[in-house]
Amino acid sequence: MSSFDEQDLGRRVDGALATITSGPAPAAAIVAQGRRIRLRRRAARAGVAVVAALAVAVPVAIAWHGALTAPGPRPAINHPTPRPHRLPTKMTGLPMPAGTNFKFLVQGSEGTGFPGAADWYSTASRSFKTIAGLPHEPFDFSRVPGGWSAGLFLGGWKCPPHCWNAQYFIADGSTHATKIGIGLWISPADHPGAVWLMSYPPTITDMATASAYVQLFSTNGSALGPRYRLPAGYLLDRGVGGYLLLTSLRQKKPPYISVLWDPRSNRVAGRVTDVIAAGPGQIAWSPDCRGCRVRLLNVLTGTSVTTPIAAGQPGGLTGKFTDDGTLLAVQLTDGQLAVYDTSSGQLTVIPGTALNNNYWQDFGWLNGSHTLTVAAGCGRCNATGPEQIAYWQPGDSRLRIATVTNQREADAVQGAAS
Repeated sequence: MSSFDEQDLGRRVDGALATITSGPAPAAAIVAQGRRIRLRRRAARAGVAVVAALAVAVPVAIAWHGALTAPGPRPAINHPTPRPHRLPTKMTGLPMPAGTNFKFLVQGSEGTGFPGAADWYSTASRSFKTIAGLPHEPFDFSRVPGGWSAGLFLGGWKCPPHCWNAQYFIADGSTHATKIGIGLWISPADHPGAVWLMSYPPTITDMATASAYVQLFSTNGSALGPRYRLPAGYLLDRGVGGYLLLTSLRQKKPPYISVLWDPRSNRVAGRVTDVIAAGPGQIAWSPDCRGCRVRLLNVLTGTSVTTPIAAGQPGGLTGKFTDDGTLLAVQLTDGQLAVYDTSSGQLTVIPGTALNNNYWQDFGWLNGSHTLTVAAGCGRCNATGPEQIAYWQPGDSRLRIATVTNQREADAVQGAAS
């Protein structure tokens, strides 16, 4: 692309962002903390640290400041908007075919005999394949293009003291983890084969006033560029189309605004409100106004479109992009799951997916594919028993559902769908 074209694209992106930021400002939604909240909720419920995550690291309805600085577990966040109790307690659909085989990344104590090791778990064979190269400690797994980031789970992410953990990358299907470096966490880059490592200097005393550093690494552990210093009090969400999506720790109440930042020029390219999901080149955001629709900004082209998805109140929507950014899964304000095709503009609502507020539900894209997996079970209903797992693929009209009574398998699937 010529210099003239680059300048023109920059003006188009800035223009689209200026239009976005002139609208109403809802709640921020960044997945890095949300996945940790789900992890703690899941560990308390099941008694094990199941730490797989299918999502591209972006959208959860919770403010950064309280989530990262307050000690102890946080409330469950998979139902940010209360829904009527009259909704069903179980998902409905078609039976899952016998022998359906999914492979999930799970804590590997069952497969290796050591707590904290990681395994690939197969639902067809109910077997575990050990991943080498990780210390035998609890890990938090999170989706990045082409694989998973793995960071030591030390019971909290308050910084200090938990700013300097070993961070690893596990490629899809690989049985060996690669150490990337030491930092707070790894975030997705805008293309496969690379990740961003965020770290803090050892002298830090308060994340809200400190400046973090970010550096691009290849997934084989080699540095791909210089370290960049983020604006003070900001955290890295992910790379989006050559920019970095950042969120401020200082925001305590709406409006919560995410910043699109250019690390090379050290300038803010624009600001976006109520980010519900972000992919390699796109950002989905939800205006907080009656009758409004979710909008999609393509950072690569500088264009912005209105989707058929009804916008919710601040923090009222949760969405997740596929690794390639072509599909966006969203939990709508009425509780139903839907998939938006960014190429065609078509929205597919998946029937039988809305559950009442006493039941938890997690969803995500299986290992970066176009297979949406869903797990659901009893939350605040004070009951135990079977849980449901399900999947959907483009072209399907209904979920394919199975009931799971094996707690280990239920935890594996729930973790992978969060």
